Amino acid sequence: MKSIVSTTLKSVLLVCLLAVFGCETAKDISVDASSDNGTDTADENGTEAANDGGTDGGGGSDEISLSGVVWLDTNVSGWSRTATLNASVGGGMINLPYDKANVWPTTSTRASDGGPLNGNCWVFVQVNGTWHAATFDWMRTGQTAKAATSVRGTGGHIPHAPLNTWTPRSGERYGFMVSTPARGGDRTINERSNVSMVTWP
Repeated sequence: MKSIVSTTLKSVLLVCLLAVFGCETAKDISVDASSDNGTDTADENGTEAANDGGTDGGGGSDEISLSGVVWLDTNVSGWSRTATLNASVGGGMINLPYDKANVWPTTSTRASDGGPLNGNCWVFVQVNGTWHAATFDWMRTGQTAKAATSVRGTGGHIPHAPLNTWTPRSGERYGFMVSTPARGGDRTINERSNVSMVTWP
């Protein structure tokens, strides 16, 4: 009889322990899963890391919120953000190193010499307090830089107002991004990089 009671008590104790630890484990998982609620966050320098853009497919974080952007070409804010971009300007070049330069598929549109193209480069310019985004050129497969003079509206690089007469000015902040083809009707897999901010030299 004593053995049966002892066994029963051990069983009850085991069930209780499993219930308690099981609930705690479920609680922890629930908290972790709800911690990324899609809201904007800030890094230690106070720079906004906006997560209200496209599906996060492993690319970097956008450095501006895309929710109020005026898109002068295709609105790609909902495209999957799969590429990481760290833009910079120097030596007469706008440097756009991104990790999908040799990965994204080529488009049916070809360069003037017939070479393959797999994306477009974008600039984000603030006009009267509102960000405007436009493509300013095509990206060849493997290409990660453009002449700084190509980042402008003047000369037909950006044909849409209000950026069709815009040129970058020293000291101003601009955003840069690359995406799979978004100019005209040419499309491939609808992916993009993060928006990377640069102070024009």
